[in-house]
Order: sequence, then structure tokens, then C-alpha cells
Amino acid sequence: MLLALILAYGALLRLDAISQTFGPVTGPWWLRGLQRTRMGASILRPDSMRWEPSPVFRHRDGPASRYSSDPYTYLHYAREMHAFYAAHRREPVFPFATKIFLRLLDQQDVAVSFASATFSVIAIAATYLLGAAAFSSAAGLGAAFLMAIEYDVITNGTAGWRDDAFMCGVLLSALAMVRYVRDPAPRRAVALGLITGAACLVRITALSFVVPGFACLLLATRQPWRERLAQVGLATVVMTIVVAPFLVNCWRVFGDPFYSINVHADVYRATEGAVETSVSARDYIEGHLRTRPVRTLDTLVLGLTRYPFANKWGGFERWVPSSGRWLSWAALAGLLLFTGTAAGRLLLVVLVASLVPYAVTWQLIFDWRFTEHAYPFFLIAACVAVTSVGGTLWSVRSGVVDLWPPAGRTVAFWGAMVGAAILGWLVITRVMPGLTFEEALRAGESATILAGDRDALFFTDDWPQVVTSGAMSTRVASGTRASLRIPLPADTEYDGFVRMDPARGPMAAGTTPVPIHVLLNGRLLATCDTGSTPARVGACRFHVPAGIARKGMNRLTFAAGAPVDGFRLWYLRLQQSFPAAPPR
Repeated sequence: MLLALILAYGALLRLDAISQTFGPVTGPWWLRGLQRTRMGASILRPDSMRWEPSPVFRHRDGPASRYSSDPYTYLHYAREMHAFYAAHRREPVFPFATKIFLRLLDQQDVAVSFASATFSVIAIAATYLLGAAAFSSAAGLGAAFLMAIEYDVITNGTAGWRDDAFMCGVLLSALAMVRYVRDPAPRRAVALGLITGAACLVRITALSFVVPGFACLLLATRQPWRERLAQVGLATVVMTIVVAPFLVNCWRVFGDPFYSINVHADVYRATEGAVETSVSARDYIEGHLRTRPVRTLDTLVLGLTRYPFANKWGGFERWVPSSGRWLSWAALAGLLLFTGTAAGRLLLVVLVASLVPYAVTWQLIFDWRFTEHAYPFFLIAACVAVTSVGGTLWSVRSGVVDLWPPAGRTVAFWGAMVGAAILGWLVITRVMPGLTFEEALRAGESATILAGDRDALFFTDDWPQVVTSGAMSTRVASGTRASLRIPLPADTEYDGFVRMDPARGPMAAGTTPVPIHVLLNGRLLATCDTGSTPARVGACRFHVPAGIARKGMNRLTFAAGAPVDGFRLWYLRLQQSFPAAPPR
């Protein structure tokens, strides 16, 4: 009953979003009447939870529509779709679902929103089922409720994208894997093959988590190896039967069975400004690994960890301020708890592997929806942390269990997990930024130190404070001198540019500008008047002659030429100096 109420509430909120954003349908009459009642304020949601009407876009290849980008193309693909497995640049599940709603709604464009909203509601139920199967009904219900009310999930889940369909594919595949591990049987293997095959027909990149997921199933079950191989092989065969017709048709028509993946590598190459764009996704990644291995690895690690996690949680602020921040902390604790159970470890494998296709390219096209499928896993983790704490406190208080002293193996295991988490955090925040900075300089490109962005390696204790104003973060130092640590790949000439100014003191009072001396390893490089104003961070250029820099860590110091209370620094950019070409 609770799940039914949550699903009904989630569906109603999504209907509100469609009604306010795209207006009511022209028919059927009952749906139009229901939508009109949902277009204003409601006691079922806070006043801040509302949606602006979508503008009308004009298209060269069709009539004006409230949809653009992919949702508009899905409408076009659905209307021209003549066969489910027809070769196409898009996998068939979501266009086919849109085609069904076009028929139900008499070819109205809003059909694409109802298609994505349907998958969004199914994802709520799948979140509950996965949380309940892997942990507990309480964790599943809590995560499902959070999925039902999250503003960004609702907004993106009604805009006509296919990401909610992919989220359903990931959740249901993970659910099928968890249930198979609990009770391996041929019928569950067939179900697993059908579900993972359907996920691949939403996005063929689902193979990124299906393949390692199947490998985990071979190791996780306790059957004889012959039975393990036979049943996982059965799941693989069923999945192949489901997916193969689409791949074969793409091979026949385009000459590439994975055309729906490789065609998008051109988009990323064009975004980077590359002239040659006809490459496969594998060639695109291999090219980056050859030319900039450290930067590619750093991008991959952030794309698997910080990026998909940090860009969530904002949709809860419309309900309760700061609730997203507390939920994110609970999710971190819950992800650590995942490592303590077989089901949790399997979910971690699926979660991380599902993010791999987006982890290399997120800095080019950092769209929230590309990692939306990770959100249910984070919400389940948050609810697991809360229910685990509550259950532990209840058990201790009632005397059912005595948690002290803990077993030696328990202490060793959780100590290793916490240690691994801390080590990973140190590598991401302290090691990789320096290696990436040096690699950029070595490649002849500019390298940037941005205040607030994994900057602890570079800023000394002279800069104790990070101040964020809008989208800009600055480091603030106290005193008349402040230093940075700069890793350099060679003793050569460099050109530097820094956006900074005195933070307080005479400049704030509007008096005579204060000159700033720039020193590297104690040697004076330049004296700058930054040109700071109350509305603009100042700038300073300097040149590092040969013989001053040294390979490894260097100390760059800023010293005020008059008494000030400190500095604020936005970013520092450095690049090797190359001699000008001789005249012909």
C-alpha cells in the first residue's frame, strides 16, 4: 500500500510538471480536464516547486514545437519508425514507447513527455524493488519516496529524454542480478537475459555494466562451475537473441553493428574542435590515452566518483533547505556500507561500470541527465545508512545484540575499507591535480590552478579560506605575503597569468592601488598593478626566465608593496615559453 501511494504521488507530480511545462493535451477529454486542475498551486507540493512553460521552437524540418534537441528528434524517429529492429542511430526502445503514446494521444507532441514520465514512474518502483531485494523494504521505500519527489528527477523525467528509460534498464538489470545470486536457476537466467537485452536496446552502452555484472555472477554463486557457466551462458544467449537483430541491421545498413555508439564520437570530436571526426568511440578514447594519459585518467576517475555524485541532491532543496547536503553525507556512508554485503558489492560493480561510457567525456558535455541512472543507487545508499543506524540503535537499546567488543575480522575489514576510501580521496585530491598540471605543461599547453577545485596541493597554509560568490570561487590569504606550490616538469622559461588582487585594506577603502611583487623561489619576476576594482578581480602577467625554475616543486610568492590585509586569488595559468620563429 505504501508503494502504491508513493507511485501515485510520483505520477501526480510528473503530471503537474507536464501540464505546467507543455500545457494540457487536446484529448482525451478526461486527461485534459485532469491536467487543467494541476496547472496551478497545489497543497501536494511546496510553492517553490513549479515549472515554467516551455517556449515554442521553430524547426526547418517540421512545424513549430515546444520540443527541441533529442526530444524533438525522438518524435521524428517515432513517427517514421516502420520496424522495431530497423537500423538507426538510436536504439529502438524509447522511440517505440514514444510511438505508442503518439497513437494513444492522437499524434500530439506531448507524447514524448508521457513516454519519459512513464519510465520515470517505473524507475520509482524499480528503486523500491532493488532496495528491498538487496537490503530491506524500509530502505527501498525510503529511496522510492525520494525518487518520487526529487525536483530534478521530475523535471528531466518529463522533458522527453530517454535517460529515465535507461535508468529503468540499469535498475531492473541490477535487480535481476541480485535475485539470480540469491537463487540461481535457469528461469532467473532467462529473465536476466531478457532484461539486460532490453537495457541494451535503450542504450547499447549498457554492455559496460552487463559484461562485468555477468562476470560477477560467475564468482558470486556457489554452484558447481559447470552449472555457473551454463546458466550465465544461457543469460548471455537470451540477451544476444534480444539485441542481435538490431546490431545485424545496423551492420547491413551502416557497415557497423555498433553504429549507435560510434556515431556519437563525432559529436565529441567536433566539440573539441577536431578536424577529423569520423572515428569510433574506441579510437576516440585510445587517442586521448596516447596523447594525454594522465588527464584522461584523471577525467575518468572524476567521472566515476565526484562528478556523478556532486551534481545531484539539489532537487531536495525545494522541499527542505539543506536536506540534499545531509542526504549526500548519508549516501557516502551507505556506499561504504555496500562493501559489507555481497548484494551491496554487486550494486557497486553495476553502478561504477554503468558510468564508464560517460566518465571520459563528461567535461565536454556535462549534462546532468547522463548520470541520472546513478541517483537511485545513491538514494538507496542514503536510506541504507539511516536504517542501519536506526536498526543498530534499536538492537542495542533492546538488548538484542551487544556490539562491543567487535570481532577482529570485522575491525580489520572496516578498517581496510575506510583506509581505501581515504587513500582514494588523497589520490584524487592531492596527487592527480599535480600530475595533470605537469602533463599539460610538458605537452606545451596551458595549465591552470583554479581556486576551490582540488587546490590543496597548490595552496599553502597562507590561504586558509575559500570564498564562493555565484559561480566563482577565490582563495583568500591574510598578511602581506602568500605563496603557492607549483610543480614544473623542467627548468625552462614560462609565461604566467594570475587573476588576483588585495582582498581588503587600502584597496577596499578606494585608496592608491597597491603593487604586487611576484617571486619564484625567492627571485623577483615582476611587479604588477593588478587594476582591481570592486566589481572586477585584477590581473597580473609575469615571465619566468630560464635558470630560475627547477624541475619538481617550486614556490611562487606574492608580496604586497604596501600594507594590506591579504589577497584573494581566482586562478593561475602557466605555459611554457617558446621562442618566436625566425623571420624568413
